[in-house]
Amino acid sequence: MGYESQVGLVLTNLQDAKLRTALARVPDKTLQAEIIRLLDVEATRFQSRNQQQLYFWTWCKWYPDDPGIRWLEEQLEECEPEAYLYARMGEKIGDYQRDGTLDDDFGVRSVQFLTFIPTDAPNGLSALDALLAAARQLVAAYANGKDSHSIEWEDLDAAHRLALVAVRALQ
Repeated sequence: MGYESQVGLVLTNLQDAKLRTALARVPDKTLQAEIIRLLDVEATRFQSRNQQQLYFWTWCKWYPDDPGIRWLEEQLEECEPEAYLYARMGEKIGDYQRDGTLDDDFGVRSVQFLTFIPTDAPNGLSALDALLAAARQLVAAYANGKDSHSIEWEDLDAAHRLALVAVRALQ
């Protein structure tokens, strides 16, 4: 099954063009095809009125040692911070990365299917984010328990804490 993440990447139109130029120069055609698949097939893609590009991968296996992902992350390291916004949320509580400072047009946190953790919400989570995280934690606890025939209390405690955040936010 593997560990899964939700990943969002917003690029300015200019940065997206630079990324595509760099992609065209990848000498390894197998790697190039993998990156094209990552960007153009696996990602849901949107363009804003201000010509920003959003790439979104929902519950994908986003491993840093994957050659295509490693190439993409290396490209981001070369970007000016204000030219992109990268956010990755793993299935485990607290597994969250954010990089770049682009003020994106998409309102990444408010788009219905993006569940990135907002930094300005109480306890770092909105009610919807907490509810979704609690549900993911319960699903993972059940799957782990089904395999091992026992459920870890830490998994249930983490889901319970998130559910309480959601309940308090909704009251």
